[in-house]
Amino acid sequence: RSTQVTIDIAASDLNAIKSDGLICRVQASCYVSVSSLLVKDTSGNAIVATTNAAPGVRVQTFGKDTVRPQLVQYDLDLNTATLVLTFSETVDVSSLKTTGITLQAAADVTASQALYTLTGGSSASSNGVVVTVDLSSQDVQSIKARQLAKSTSSTYLSLSSQAISDVAFIANAVVAITQSSGLGVTGYTADSTQPRLSSFALDLNGPVVALLLSFNEPVSASSLRVTDL
Repeated sequence: RSTQVTIDIAASDLNAIKSDGLICRVQASCYVSVSSLLVKDTSGNAIVATTNAAPGVRVQTFGKDTVRPQLVQYDLDLNTATLVLTFSETVDVSSLKTTGITLQAAADVTASQALYTLTGGSSASSNGVVVTVDLSSQDVQSIKARQLAKSTSSTYLSLSSQAISDVAFIANAVVAITQSSGLGVTGYTADSTQPRLSSFALDLNGPVVALLLSFNEPVSASSLRVTDL
């Protein structure tokens, strides 16, 4: 029995508060209202309720958010060209810089062909813990052309601290993931979309007759069977 009660706020509630963008971003915007069901005194009398329309009780001690978000897991779908990022707390989607995201073939990479840093892409997600990145066509083709993201065992991700930040009044940058300790993919959907012949060119003037085939995505030259033309 005490005049003070400490409530541990659930992570889901905390992220909902952060996603609001206005509630408790600073001390001046942090109030609380309560219903009469909240608590009773030792004689069984219910607390005096405050309504949302009436001034609530302003916070007396305010500890600002200084915790940096972390990338917890991610899913890659090469058919839908999406990268779904899940963070430890609500992040600000408008701060997303896809050029801070690198896909790599192993947790620790050194060969340039074993990694690829995104050059574009966008997200229509709202602020929250889950952000879906729509990969650009150029990035998808570049990923497919490299020896990475062929399976779960060859799909890892590294992240710079500039990639995204949280929604705190003074934003906290995401915790970086280095290229020497990449994070393995959680959900992976392999490329199962068949390539298409987009166009072709035929040159009959040279000493060697050349037929140039252009496809809508990278293809394996070693799989070519000219007898099927």
